[in-house]
Amino acid sequence: MTLHKIDTDRHAPAAKHILFLVLTGLLLVAPASGLDLFRDGKAASVILLPPDAHADEQLAARELTEHLQQMTGAALSTTSGPAPAGTIPIRIGATLVPEASARILASSDDPAAYLLDITADGISLAGLTPEGTLFAAYALLERLGVRWYMPGVLGTVIPLHHDVTLQPASDVVSPSFAHRHLQAVSRDLPWYRRMRLGGDYFPGAHGIPLLPPADFTTEPELFALVDGERSARQLCLSHPEVLRRAIAAVEVYFTEHPEAPWIGLGPNDGRGFCDEDKCRALDGGQWDPFAAAESMTDRHIWFFNQVLAGLDEHFADRRIAFYAYATYKLPPVRWTPDPRIVPALAPITLCRIHGMNNPVCPERSFYRELMQGWGKAVPEVFERGYYFNLADPALPFSKVHAVRDEIPAALALGVAGWRVECMTSWAVDTPTLYVAAQLMWDTSIDVDELLAEFHTGFFGPAAPAMGAYLDDVDDAFARGDCHTGGS
Repeated sequence: MTLHKIDTDRHAPAAKHILFLVLTGLLLVAPASGLDLFRDGKAASVILLPPDAHADEQLAARELTEHLQQMTGAALSTTSGPAPAGTIPIRIGATLVPEASARILASSDDPAAYLLDITADGISLAGLTPEGTLFAAYALLERLGVRWYMPGVLGTVIPLHHDVTLQPASDVVSPSFAHRHLQAVSRDLPWYRRMRLGGDYFPGAHGIPLLPPADFTTEPELFALVDGERSARQLCLSHPEVLRRAIAAVEVYFTEHPEAPWIGLGPNDGRGFCDEDKCRALDGGQWDPFAAAESMTDRHIWFFNQVLAGLDEHFADRRIAFYAYATYKLPPVRWTPDPRIVPALAPITLCRIHGMNNPVCPERSFYRELMQGWGKAVPEVFERGYYFNLADPALPFSKVHAVRDEIPAALALGVAGWRVECMTSWAVDTPTLYVAAQLMWDTSIDVDELLAEFHTGFFGPAAPAMGAYLDDVDDAFARGDCHTGGS
């Protein structure tokens, strides 16, 4: 039997609440041949940091110290010198593990990849980057039964134990997806990195900046012609002055943001596209049955191609991030995209409840065709879907059935990363967001086992009732012949 408590870390409110849950089996007592980090509530190990430790390496040391102190009641010491005689060193950072980089690179060059080594000589936590090292520290805490089901005190579970023993292991770990983001969840929350979310963050892509900005009053010809009248909602993409000013704005952006690998460009949200003959001549003549409108993808691909071709050679490696969304979600049929165009699939007009392999929703199966089509058109595709019910965002809802279906499928179809729109209604969305974050890191996770552990770890004695309730909610949406966002 193991006792668990809610984390009372430095991010908790002043009035700290501790909840003890009687659980079994989450922290296994290891045989005597293991590595004893704590004995009888006393530390038998020490954290080693390089003298010039990076901020993420220092954070790794703090996270280990704070969680293990709550687990055992004993404090680990940290030093930048050698480990005191008789103690087990916990080495943090690649500079203290010289062979780490070569061992990791033999498997992966992802910046988040890490080595976790547990040997008779001690514990080594090292990543290709300092963030990878931090992720290794979180993996070590998870081995010891620590869980972060949702942000804050309520979502953190730490086992109480006087003796902490680890068995020998050697793992090189890298994420299934290089880029993993849940849009509405603050990246400043400790939970974000504890879930090992990270990578490149897909930029917003509603709007095309012009320099100088277009003035609808004095330059109406730069805006869309709709039913015979100019409208300020969208631009006239065929107008050469629009292209010239867009190139100027993009070059200024990259000059002011030299670290930026891309810029987000796209039409303003909504419709109102230009009817002028020169703009219509750029279209591919493709009908989008899920938007009940002609596809606007080709005219935008043509425009982005021209912007990239017009950039100064200093920006030859920069990319344009584009939402494949609404009436411009279909892959182009007329123009071949420049490989520096990166679409993020935002299937708002496909059913947002079901997964692509769910037989009750044939429409959602079209999402697989979208992923395949864009994957053939460009070398890099992101996903920017929806993990909440836009119509009723705070009512009971679950997409566990959908994310467990679509995230592994997206990996097989070549999707590079995620920036998913979601809500932080944690009372409703915790299982979905927790499972999604875990799958973005590792698509091989057994979701049934993950959910069983979540129910037990989070709800304790209430696990049978709450687990059955959450399973019923998820099953109701998975099997229900109701659809949102669909045709």
